[in-house]
Amino acid sequence: MWFTSLRQKFTTQSNNKKITESKQIRSLVSKIQKSRAHLTIRVKDRRGTEHEFASFLLKIDRQLAQPRLVFDELFPLVGNRLLKVGDNFNVHLDSNGIVIEFAARILRVEHEQESALYYCTLPEHVSHQQQRKAYRVKIQNKLDFPVMLMSDNRSAIKGNLGDLSHTGMRVDLYQSVNPPLQQGEIIQNCYVAIAKGKSLRFSAQIKHVGNHRSEERKYIGLHFTKFEKNGGQAISKLVLALQSKGKK
Repeated sequence: MWFTSLRQKFTTQSNNKKITESKQIRSLVSKIQKSRAHLTIRVKDRRGTEHEFASFLLKIDRQLAQPRLVFDELFPLVGNRLLKVGDNFNVHLDSNGIVIEFAARILRVEHEQESALYYCTLPEHVSHQQQRKAYRVKIQNKLDFPVMLMSDNRSAIKGNLGDLSHTGMRVDLYQSVNPPLQQGEIIQNCYVAIAKGKSLRFSAQIKHVGNHRSEERKYIGLHFTKFEKNGGQAISKLVLALQSKGKK
C-alpha cells in the first residue's frame, strides 16, 4: 500500500515532518485521492466549537494553474450547513500508523439539495507523523464495559467493549443496526463505562465493520478522534490496568 512507501520516505528521528515542497504535496494528495481514503474533516462553528465529519477527496481539478482539491459532501449531512466560501477546515487522515493533516480553504461550493462539493486550495504544507503501533488488550469480562454510540441521524447503538488500545477499540454490537454502519462514518457521541458509575465520552471514526464467525453479530473497529477533558489519560490508564490484570 502507498502508506508503506510514505512511511519509509518521510520517517525521521522524531517521526514528525512538515512537507512544504509543492511537488511532494501534489503527489501526496493525488495518492490520497486515488486510494479513496476515509478522511476526518474538522470544522469550527460560529461559536468556535469544533465538529468532526467524514468525507472523501473526490478529485483534483487541474484545469487552473493552481490545482483545486474537490471534497465530497460531509457526513452527517448537517455538516454541510456549517461551511461557506472563504471558510477553512482541517483534514485528518490516519491509516496504519501514518497520520496526515492539512488545512484547506473553500474557494467554491456546489450545492445540490442536501449534498455539496467543496473546491479548495492546495495546502501550503502537510503535517506527516508516524506513530508506533498501539498495544491492544483484549477484554476478558466484557459485561464490565458497556458501550453506547449516539449520533444525530441514528437511534442509540449499544454493545460491549471487545478490545482496547490507546488509539481505538473494538465494539461487539448487541443487535443489527439500521441503516447499516459504514466504514469512515463519524460517531460524535460515544460512551464507554470505565469504572463503576463512571463513563468516558469521546468521538470516533469507524475503521472496520465485520461479522463474528461464532455468532450472528457484527462488530466495529473505532479510531478515537476526540476525547473530553483528560479522556486520553483515562484510556491509557485503563489499558495499563487491563494489561497488568491479564498478566496475573
